[in-house]
Amino acid sequence: TLILENEGIHYTCLLMLAAYDLATPEQQISITSTVDSTCDFFLMLNEIGKDDYECKYHLLRGELYRVQGRSFEALDEYELALSSAKNFKLMQWEAIINEQMAKLWLKLNKDRYVAGHIQAAFVLYQQWEATAKTRRLEEKYRQFLSPFHVIMSRTSPTMSRDDNNNSTKYRPLPRTNSLVGSTTIQNIELKTVLKVAQAISSETTFEKFLSNMMKIMMENAGAQKGTFIVCSGSNKDLLIEAEVFVSHEGYWNTEVLQSIPLSNYLKVPQSIIHYVKRTKEAVIAGYAAKDQRYNYDDYLVSNNVRSMLCLPIMLMGGSLNNNNDVKAILYLENNSVVNLFTEDRVE
Repeated sequence: TLILENEGIHYTCLLMLAAYDLATPEQQISITSTVDSTCDFFLMLNEIGKDDYECKYHLLRGELYRVQGRSFEALDEYELALSSAKNFKLMQWEAIINEQMAKLWLKLNKDRYVAGHIQAAFVLYQQWEATAKTRRLEEKYRQFLSPFHVIMSRTSPTMSRDDNNNSTKYRPLPRTNSLVGSTTIQNIELKTVLKVAQAISSETTFEKFLSNMMKIMMENAGAQKGTFIVCSGSNKDLLIEAEVFVSHEGYWNTEVLQSIPLSNYLKVPQSIIHYVKRTKEAVIAGYAAKDQRYNYDDYLVSNNVRSMLCLPIMLMGGSLNNNNDVKAILYLENNSVVNLFTEDRVE
């Protein structure tokens, strides 16, 4: 289930900081104030022992110092965030923090510190199965990764990590740019954050913003078709607000702000969407048309839908909203690949 709670506040602050250089001076003041308040809130939550907000606090504080030009203070905060991420085994944040540290050291022309962090990030992204990300790191930071191709797998006999001297064994980097693998739900990494920030800053109408956001989500999930459904009014009527799909020729086709009642819209599996709204649970299928749990739906069978993901979007807890009703539903599908959306990564 996608819950826009305190985790959502964290991501929102990271988005604002990613867009900081694109903001006006007035907007930058607002971003600084918002992130400062959020840092104080996370610090309080951590001190009272409510989950682990230590990593979130130090990462946000480090990002704030970075955009303010306080580079070495930012690096100190990154180090604290990295220590917390390791302690709580937050692999994705450990990868992102290492990458941010590498970028900052590179900006400071301290190349000798870049390699260790970018190699660590590469290793962690591989373990996280963020294949597209490792490919981009290989392209962008090849001089720091070569002559090492980091093969880091806890079960691989060709790789090992010596916890006593904190060293990692590497394998030579191949000449071809051929890292491949499956797309997972959590392959939405830093480049996506930057894309979202650009979408927010560059679009003046909600229609264009929604269209761009749908494209970004679909690109990173590997979906061929996406539909955004909102629960509207006191009766929580389901309305289709956006549909985006990729044509056979590879072109994007978008229709937004249609507000079409779900009952009048035959391009999605209505029974699945009603189920998600009612149960507030995500639905994933590797081959939906042949899955006995879902093949009662005419749309899935007649369109031979393979990979399917249907996510509820809610506001819950904190100061955002105390009502945990489903606010919207995101439906994604891919009819070329099976098992694209992996169940173990949705949460």
